[in-house]
Amino acid sequence: MLPTVMSVQTETIERSRQESDNECQCPLGECRSSLLPLLSEVTRVVGRGADLPTTVQLVLALLQRHLQVLFGMVSLYDPATGQIFIHEGIGLSDEAMARGIYAPGEGITGRWWRPANL
Repeated sequence: MLPTVMSVQTETIERSRQESDNECQCPLGECRSSLLPLLSEVTRVVGRGADLPTTVQLVLALLQRHLQVLFGMVSLYDPATGQIFIHEGIGLSDEAMARGIYAPGEGITGRWWRPANL
């Protein structure tokens, strides 16, 4: 039986609190020794198979907690519209999230996007 989304979120947040001594203490979040606990936690979250929005939110929250990420986003390509949009983000205002629609080649996000067949 799969755990509920709420139980996954609660368990992940609680585990992160318990492992706070493993958090990176470097000013810019560069401590490589802190990456193993983070990678382990990300693997657990992804492996549980929750829905995509929940999984992405939890992974972004872990990056924020362990690496002091202030802003982050996961963008997806919509083949029906030909646009790249912000699927989930942290540290972004609602306005920034709504504005986050790009055409391939537009802005930093659009310039990094490449179709899978290239």
